Amino acid sequence: MDTLETLGLLNKKRSCFTDYGFGRTYKAAQYWPSEALLAFASSHGIDPIRDYPAVSYGSPSKLPPQGPIVVEEHATKQALGNGKSVKVKGKSIAYDPLDPLAIEYAEFIARLNQRVAEADIKGVSTPAFFIKCSGSLNLHSRIYNGDCEVNYQNIPKERRRAEVIIDGEPTAEIDYHASWLSLLYAASGTALPKGDLYTIPELDRACVKAFVTATIGNGKPLKSWPSRAKAAAKGRPPFKVVAAKVLAKHPVLHHPAVLVGVHPEYCAKALMHIEAGLLRAAIDFFAPGVALPLHDALIVPKGMAQRAKEAMLRAAALVDAEMRVTITG
Repeated sequence: MDTLETLGLLNKKRSCFTDYGFGRTYKAAQYWPSEALLAFASSHGIDPIRDYPAVSYGSPSKLPPQGPIVVEEHATKQALGNGKSVKVKGKSIAYDPLDPLAIEYAEFIARLNQRVAEADIKGVSTPAFFIKCSGSLNLHSRIYNGDCEVNYQNIPKERRRAEVIIDGEPTAEIDYHASWLSLLYAASGTALPKGDLYTIPELDRACVKAFVTATIGNGKPLKSWPSRAKAAAKGRPPFKVVAAKVLAKHPVLHHPAVLVGVHPEYCAKALMHIEAGLLRAAIDFFAPGVALPLHDALIVPKGMAQRAKEAMLRAAALVDAEMRVTITG
């Protein structure tokens, strides 16, 4: 194994202890073929997916002790003593299980986990989903996979489609393009600009995307790059130049929290909640087919990609949002 790794034919994620909030857990080492090994196999006429179909490995995902719904306190900042601070995840808090939204979440998770349990999913641990909220049931509410050895949500995108097999078929990813930004346009009642929303002449796409995400996370226009976005800004035009160009193309970023109707601190989490609602609706529209959720996308059997796209567009229509859906794979 060490030789294959040294030769660049094998990738390895080393074993470690980690804690996702459900208790300290040991993670076994994980191995997967590198692109060089796949190319070498292909040169000898070997199709890894056809000739050596992926197998499920590792224990199935486990729901957190709190069950299918977890509500956490809002993350807080803790000073490190060196002028910097770090976000600290809040503890789980109680919620009203008879709240209509809680009932909706619980019933949805029961349907989704039942479909997944009956499907033939290979290459990753069998998922078990739950919904995580922040502070209240109507903030965040994204769908997460439980604690497991091989969580498909944590696999890098470039590997995920090759490794996740559903009912014997390779998969495709169908995602909402620039979902938060698109939802802001829907809230403003204006049409989306034409083309890729992250493409602006003379600006790197990654830099534009970082500015959009950071601005929405801030809930109001930025005055400088936040620390978490500085990597995308390195070597790029000055912040004022980037801000002027992006705000000129997307004026909705002048007041994102106002459009969403929340305090700036909760702007991103409110948009996550809307986005998560679209995915839940799309997953139900896609039934009885099996769709594995990501934050703004679905993983489905490749042959059902167009059907999944139609389900996502149908879900967006429920909130009168103009959303663009792309298929990868």
